[in-house]
Amino acid sequence: SLRRKDRAAATLKAALDRCDAEAKPTNFFDFRSKENRTQEAELRLQHAMAAQTEAVEEFGTCVEQAMAVNTVSQQATDALACMLAYVDFAVQQTLHVSLGECSAAWTSTADSLRPSAKRLRCDARGERPRAPSLR
Repeated sequence: SLRRKDRAAATLKAALDRCDAEAKPTNFFDFRSKENRTQEAELRLQHAMAAQTEAVEEFGTCVEQAMAVNTVSQQATDALACMLAYVDFAVQQTLHVSLGECSAAWTSTADSLRPSAKRLRCDARGERPRAPSLR
């Protein structure tokens, strides 16, 4: 679209240059009248201007579409950031609950092992090693 605009501008400039060149007197024996040449040049100029106008309008449409795509992508990015923040919160909450449950399990295990450890200590104090008998 931008290339079309540039081409149309170049075509318009070339038509203007031709129009200026044709406006200058050329050959006295030229059978075409100056009026016909001027009309033809004006017609080419109008076509070039119409092409440039069309290219500028198309360029404007493309810019509007690009802005719309940019807006939609920004909204999608914002929605994704919001969703990821919620996922982060959910993971942190799950981790917090899991750590609490693990702590409770370790406390329960420690509480269960204490009596066994006390019994083992008492048994170890009561039993003394005996020297082997010599026979």
